[in-house]
Amino acid sequence: MSAVNQWPTHAANPDRKNTALIVASLLSGNGKTGVEVHFNSILEAAQADGIATRLVTPYSSTYWIQKGCNFLVNQLNRWQPERAHRLLRFVHRRRLARHLRRALDDHSLHTITVYAQDPLSCAVALTLKEVIPFRLTTVAHFNISESLEFASKGITAPGDSLWASLVHTEQTALPNVDRLIFVSHYMKREICRRIPALSSTRTCVLPNFTAASEDFVRTSLSRPHRVATIGSLEPRKNQAFLIKVIDACRKEGVDVVLDIMGDGPDRSKLERLVHTLKLSDQVRFLGHVTNAAQRLPHYALLLHAADMESFGIVIIEAMAAGVPVVAHPVGGIPEIITNETNGLFWPSHDINDAATTLAELLSDTSKRTALSQAATKRFHQHFERNQMAPIWLNAITAQSLNEPTQT
Repeated sequence: MSAVNQWPTHAANPDRKNTALIVASLLSGNGKTGVEVHFNSILEAAQADGIATRLVTPYSSTYWIQKGCNFLVNQLNRWQPERAHRLLRFVHRRRLARHLRRALDDHSLHTITVYAQDPLSCAVALTLKEVIPFRLTTVAHFNISESLEFASKGITAPGDSLWASLVHTEQTALPNVDRLIFVSHYMKREICRRIPALSSTRTCVLPNFTAASEDFVRTSLSRPHRVATIGSLEPRKNQAFLIKVIDACRKEGVDVVLDIMGDGPDRSKLERLVHTLKLSDQVRFLGHVTNAAQRLPHYALLLHAADMESFGIVIIEAMAAGVPVVAHPVGGIPEIITNETNGLFWPSHDINDAATTLAELLSDTSKRTALSQAATKRFHQHFERNQMAPIWLNAITAQSLNEPTQT
C-alpha cells in the first residue's frame, strides 16, 4: 500500500463529495495488528459513506529508502535498542510530515479530517495544522503510556532520552487535538490523570469493534480440552502464566492442550519454559497465524493473561465467535466481560487457583454453553462492526463535537 492513497474520482454519497478523511499512522496498513484492523475498518466505513479517504504513513513508493533505513535500525537494535528506536522515530516523523503535507495540499476538498493513530502522528499533524485548516482527531490505542509500553519491552527506561521524548510527545500533542477518543473508561481515567491538560480537551469513550462471524462453525464442544491464546509474545501479554496454569492442570490430572498463536521477542524464553516443564505435547507454538480469529470456533476457550490491556480486541473477536473468554480483570477488560455472565475472570497471581478455575470450566459443558450464548449476545449489542463503525466515523469526522452515543 502506498503512503498516500489517491482520492476517488467521485463520492457515493453526494452530500459527502467535499469531505475527506486522512488516516495518519506509523503502520503500513498491510499488517493484521489491532490498530491496522481498526483504521482499515474506519476507512472502509468512510468510503461506504461517500467520504474520500487516504492512508498516510512513513512508507511510500521510495521502497529502497525505507528498506535501507529498516535494515540499519534492525542492526543497531541488537546492541542499542533505544538509539535504534530514536532513529526510527526521527525518520518516521520526517517522512510522515512530507506525505501528510502532500495529502493536505489538495484544496479541492473543503472539509478534511486527519485521524491520527498514535501520538507521534498526532504531533506531526499539529505542525501542519498551523498553516492548513483541518479537523484533527486521535485515538489512544496505547496502554496508559507509550513510554511504559516501550519500557516493558526493555527498549527504554524512566529517565532515558527515548522515555522523555515519548512522554513529551503525549503531553504536548494530545491536549491540542479537536477530539481524543478512548477505547475504555479505564484508559480515559488513567491518561487524563497523567496528563492534566486534557481537562479542556474534547474527549469521548467508544469501545472498539470487529466484524461478526456468523459463518464460523462451532466445533469446540466436541474438543473440550483444547484452548487457545492469541497475541504478540512479549512480557505484557504474560503467556508464561498460561503455560504454568497448563502445568498445574496436568498435576491435577486434567490434560489441556494450549495453542499459542503469535510471535515476538519472548518466544525463545517461553519455549524454554515449555521444555523445562516437559509440556511439549500440551503447549504448541503456532507462530504468526493469518486471520487467527477465524480459528477460534475450534477451541473450547480463549485464554487471556495480559497484565495490562486498554481494551483487548481479541476478546471481542472470541465473543463474536461464541468462544468464552477467561481473562484477568485488568485495564478495560471489565468493561467488556461481566464475570460469570459472558466470560470468566481468574486470579492473576495464584497459578493453582487459576488451574482449578480452568479445569472446572472445561468440565462444565452447560456453563460453557451459557457463557458462549451470553458472549455472542453482548457482542452483537455493543461491539459489532456494522453497528459501531458509523458511530466511530461520526465521532471522528462530524463537525459537531457533541458526545457520540451508541445505538
